[in-house]
Amino acid sequence: MHRFAAKFFNKYRKPVEEDANLITLKENANLITLEEDDNLIIAIDSSWSNDYAIGIQGWIISKKCSLDELDEIEIEVNGTTVPITSWYPRPDVSAAYPQYKLSNNCGFWVHIPRLAEHLVTFKAKKQRTTWTKSLAFKGSKPQPPVDFPEGVDIFNDFVKLVNDNHLSVLEIGSRIVSPDSSSKRALFPGASSYTGFDYYPDSNTDVVGDTHRLSQHFGNQLFDAIFSLAVFEHLAMPWVVAMEINKLLKVGGITCHSTVNAWPVHERPWDFWRFSDEGLKVLFSPPMGFKTIRAGFFEPLRMHLDNVSHPHYGFEAKPSFGGVAILAKKTADFNSAQFKWDVALEDVLDSTSHYPKPIHKPIHIDGSDMNILDKYVTSAPSPQNALDIFKGEWSSKLPEPFSTLQAGSAQLFEDPRMDWCDAQFGGFEGKTVLELGPLEAGHTYMIERLGAAEIVSIEANTRAYLKCLIVKELLELKHTRLLCGDFVEYLRTNQKKFDVCIASGVLYHMNNPVELLALAAKASDQLFIWTHYYDQAIISGEPALSYRLSDGTPAEYAGFRHTLYRQDYKAALSWGGFCGGSDESSNWLSREDILACLRHFGFNDIQINFDHTNHPNGPSFALTAVR
Repeated sequence: MHRFAAKFFNKYRKPVEEDANLITLKENANLITLEEDDNLIIAIDSSWSNDYAIGIQGWIISKKCSLDELDEIEIEVNGTTVPITSWYPRPDVSAAYPQYKLSNNCGFWVHIPRLAEHLVTFKAKKQRTTWTKSLAFKGSKPQPPVDFPEGVDIFNDFVKLVNDNHLSVLEIGSRIVSPDSSSKRALFPGASSYTGFDYYPDSNTDVVGDTHRLSQHFGNQLFDAIFSLAVFEHLAMPWVVAMEINKLLKVGGITCHSTVNAWPVHERPWDFWRFSDEGLKVLFSPPMGFKTIRAGFFEPLRMHLDNVSHPHYGFEAKPSFGGVAILAKKTADFNSAQFKWDVALEDVLDSTSHYPKPIHKPIHIDGSDMNILDKYVTSAPSPQNALDIFKGEWSSKLPEPFSTLQAGSAQLFEDPRMDWCDAQFGGFEGKTVLELGPLEAGHTYMIERLGAAEIVSIEANTRAYLKCLIVKELLELKHTRLLCGDFVEYLRTNQKKFDVCIASGVLYHMNNPVELLALAAKASDQLFIWTHYYDQAIISGEPALSYRLSDGTPAEYAGFRHTLYRQDYKAALSWGGFCGGSDESSNWLSREDILACLRHFGFNDIQINFDHTNHPNGPSFALTAVR
């Protein structure tokens, strides 16, 4: 068993031969000190201390054996000995010292409380006389017992309920934020499914988006269980998120959330709130459609003020806690008429505010952000390997026999809108089709399966284009040509006439939507369109859509006068799976202007279906137009 203390660094100090890898390691890590002897190499990356404790972060190498072979590693400071139990991977250290038998986890955190005895002397003075009396204090006292609800095992109770009952579970905040954190997916081997949701994509995140609009990302999908860990303090409007959780949770489903009670400010500027057990009970209360099962505190701590005045004497003896958690059950659907919140996230935050972008990148010895070997697949070829190239970015669920693969959740490969379109046009059999914006080739697959002779499908988003190629290979599409580029530019010079033009989910992403309709009218006499549209009354009446409210701007194109309603993408542009337009904003048309525009360009037979005024992203409808 090795022991090391502060005196180690003076006793065993010797020069370290700095090769290129070691120099890079020190430059990247900003080491405070690095020392070695014949047995150990120890480096300190960071440290802190005050009158109550000492904290050290660093890494250690044994020259004699792997750290895994040691009985224990501990640190001693002024007579206080503490074992090191918090370890994490340091691949940069392994690369710098290939000659030693290294463990995967050689980085460490250690916290040493100061428990030394103190002698306190009181002095009373009168003129030249001083009376003294000394009292011995045995050191820090343990936190006094307090009558507060205990919450340390609340999350464990949630995990057990999910596994024992084979529930479908959604994690809010699934991204692995720091190198020493790990996926919670493995905690749920008994769950019927696990879905990870986060503001930014990573390998553990299946769906990316803003939690304040959580329900908009899942369509009609519901979950048996929803949880978050250290997320609620980062939500600008946690009451809105509680409403969104209610929308996604089945009646009788459970939800668990662990957040902070007293904790340092972190991940600014999106660090908004601190909670008590009573505060969480309000968020998940009966008026919100919930019943609390348990709520309580964990991580007891003491607060020490730098400057103490009379009202705060004894402050550090009062009970404080690092964390608080709640486990609740959904008892009813949320009643939007009972509780309204007409303010959107964009209304309460500065336009430049965003959740801090990921700062933890893979560490490579050459200092770069990418190692080409990380891009290699080491398992046998499989469809999942291909899909995982864009893991966390897929929107669609694949059809049979690939429906069990991990991708997205939208049913775009089995879309009733395409079946309706097929019926309206007398079938796709033998026809030539121009498809604008295939996204992930879901509709492309359906149209080819319905017998189209030729499909020309144009996609400007390069990531979406590559996903379409993956789908084309997996589903063996034989009559489809995928083109990478801007379909508006294609249409401006196109001379070919197609039997059918499909424009699903693209019109509302245009800066000049009327130009697109005019160009599509030149390319085909049969149009299918699915789109959102602007309706002031509908949008203003739905609090969740208040961010869509816009002042109209008059416009004219090819003799058609209309009104444009600007929509900004904002934070959505940060997601790799973004499926909007090529600019930072787009312009919506009203329903009336869309129909009038089609008539203006000669389409006199217009049929409407799938008219959804309550779509979570704004009112929408599908139409076929024939000339």
